[in-house]
This record gives sequence, structure tokens and C-alpha cells, in this order.
Amino acid sequence: MCVSKNRLKILAFSGMGALGLSLVTWAGINGIAKQQTAEIDKIAAKFLQQYPATKRNASAEILDSLSAGLGLDLMSDGLTTSSLVPSETADFQSVREAVNDYFTAQRKKEQGPIAPIPEPIQIYLSNNQTALTQIQKHLQSQEAPVWSFDAEWYTDFENAYPSYLGFSELHKLLLLNAINHAQQNQPAQMASVLDAAQSLGKILEGQPTLISYLVSLLAMDDTFAIMRSLENVPPELSAQLLTVDQQQLGIDRLRFENFISYQAMTNALNDPNPPASEKLLIDELVPPGPAMISTNIFDKPYIALSTADITDRQEKYYEQMIGENICSVDIDATDEGFARAIPWWNVLGQMATPNFIAQWRKGGDLMLSAELTHLVMQAKALAAEQGHWPATLPILASQACPDEHWVYEVSPEGEMSLSFSREFDWRVNSPDDPYPYLPLTYRANLSES
Repeated sequence: MCVSKNRLKILAFSGMGALGLSLVTWAGINGIAKQQTAEIDKIAAKFLQQYPATKRNASAEILDSLSAGLGLDLMSDGLTTSSLVPSETADFQSVREAVNDYFTAQRKKEQGPIAPIPEPIQIYLSNNQTALTQIQKHLQSQEAPVWSFDAEWYTDFENAYPSYLGFSELHKLLLLNAINHAQQNQPAQMASVLDAAQSLGKILEGQPTLISYLVSLLAMDDTFAIMRSLENVPPELSAQLLTVDQQQLGIDRLRFENFISYQAMTNALNDPNPPASEKLLIDELVPPGPAMISTNIFDKPYIALSTADITDRQEKYYEQMIGENICSVDIDATDEGFARAIPWWNVLGQMATPNFIAQWRKGGDLMLSAELTHLVMQAKALAAEQGHWPATLPILASQACPDEHWVYEVSPEGEMSLSFSREFDWRVNSPDDPYPYLPLTYRANLSES
């Protein structure tokens, strides 16, 4: 979704594209734009029908209130009133960086046991144990929270998307609570908190926006990083993480973003009173003069035609990716092919197209992480029953990448290892990356259990 600054840039640079169409009459441009816009309008309306407007229910109000007591704002947008308390917010902010650092370090690990929770975080968890327990019980015993949602809200460039970071932060706190139970040898309580964390993740996963999808992927990565290094996690919990086709979900979220962005631009073009700054910026960059036709008469039809063209191309691009997987698609070639296919005259489309395939790929990467986590849980559960690592695991074929598999080995020294059958050159972590890729390798010794 574009923001106001991007909107100004798009409208400014549209003058260049308009010059490219200077040999076409205004009537011709306008007619083509209206025809293509009408077609995209129908496709967008049909797709967005599956996301009707909703109102916040009582369950969401309770969860909002309980989270506010921890200093967290779950849905910071213009549709929901925050009830944050300054003192609680300050308490959480005092440990927020330490919490994030803890999970960043855990994400990089290829072997357990789980790292000890730093003392400042332990103190915060202890001081807020009542609220965390209430949130856990609420997620497990009450109806699913539903927040206010209206797709129309996102079709106005002046409205900001919610960040959803409050969900991610609450998710981390629940995982930390599960670690506490594990370290106190309370496996049943640990499993219960992990179950509540998964329930929270499903709420975030169910939001239709691209940003909520990306935040949900990060939350699930945190879950995998923690579960792999814990003991006595029921495989049934990790099996639940395999049930969602994250790549298909990613396509749906990209399509939502595509059509919402299209409608936002259409609404802006139809605004009878556009901000004066937009017209001023266009006039400054593309001033009319005697040597050329003023681009003002081309601006709106050109932007409408360009927006409809790039929206249609993105929609077909996403349809092309359905059923593909990250192991069989040449990511760079596909992305470059899409960029080259944008027509020469659509300067706006060439300028405003982000790397969509990277977002789709994140879903496939999460599916591989889910598979590895479940295999680790299976191996640990069988080892607990048999007193030694099993000779093999029930299913080592990858569901996310059907032509690939997981390599399971047990060394003479008693170390179990799991790794993926191929490597990806794009899975490279920088030293200061706060959200590094989870390793697709894991090792464990029975002595650690």
C-alpha cells in the first residue's frame, strides 16, 4: 500500500509517461482507460467480497484491555481506540529490546538447549504473570476475538495501516512464559501456553492485509525457534503448524494489497478536491510550455490506464504462482520477466513495482521451517519413548517442495541431525539482521533432554 509521499511521487512522475503517449489523442487514452478500469473494477469487487466489514466483538475488547495492561496496543489503527496505560507501557518498553534480542539469538541456533531468559525479562514476566495467565485462558476458552475491519478504510491514502506489532510482542511474551514452564519441569503448562500462542497466531494470520501476513510469519518463526529447543513438546502441536498453505495465503494477501492499492489510486483520481501540493509538484517537474502540449490533460487518464495495467499484470502474475513452490521456481528469472513485460509507456508501473515474489517466497520458507520443527518434535518424542534416537522418521519427504526431502542421521556418538536436501543462495543472514532466516538444520543430543 502506498503512502502519501509515494502518492506524490507517482503523480509527479506520471508526467513522463504522459509524454510517451503524446501521439495518442486524449479521447483515445481516456476511452481505453475507462474500459480497462471497468474490467479491473469488476475483478477487484469480486475478490474483496470475501472480506466483508466487521465490528469488534466483546472477546476482542477483553483481549485489548488485558494486553493494554501489559503495555501493548494490539490494533493501532484509526478503527480501534487504544486503552494503553502509560506506566504499563513504560514497563514493557524497558524490556522490549532485551526480548527482541533474545528471540533474534534463538532464531540463529541450530542446536538446543533453550537459552536462559535474562533476569530483567524474568522480573517483568513475574510481575505480569496474572495478566499473562488471563490472556492465555481467554484465548483458549472464549470465542475468537474479531476486530473492526472495513476494506474501504484502506482505499484512502490518508489512512494508515495498523502495524500489528502488538500481536507479535504479545506472542513473544506467551512463548517466554512457555519457556519458564519448561525450565520449571511443567510440561503440561508449557504445552498449554504454546497452544494459546498458536491461537493468537491464527488471529493474526486471519487478517487480510499483507503487513499482517508478514508479521504472522515472523511470529511463527519465533514459535519454531523456541519449540525446536524445548523438550516434551507434543508433536500434535507442531503438526498443527503444517495445516496452512502459507504460499497460497501469501498470494491471497498480495492480491488484497493489489486491489486495495488500485482502488485507493482510483479514489484519488476521482477526488474533486485533490491537495494543491500534488498539482504544484507536477507543474514544477513537468512545466507546460509552447514547445510541448501541457501534460495536465493527460495526467488523470494516463494514471488510470497505468494503474489498471499494472494491477491486471500483477493479478495474472499471482495466478501464475499458484501451485508453485520455492524449490521449483527460478525466483530471479520470474521477477525479472515480470518487470520486463511492463510496457514502455507505463513509467508509473515500472517505477512503483516492488519485489512481490520475495513476499511470496517468505511463505514457502516458513513451510519448510514448519516441516523441520515437526520432524524435530517427532524425533524427540520417539527418543523419549525408546530411550534412543529412532533409526528413521515416518515421513522425510518435503510437502512444501515435493522433489526434495529431509536428511535424518544419527551419529555413533548419539547426535541426531536433520537438514534439508538442498541449499538456497538467498537464505543469507546479515550480522545485524533482527529477523534472520531460521536454520534449515538442527542437531540434538539425548544428554540435553
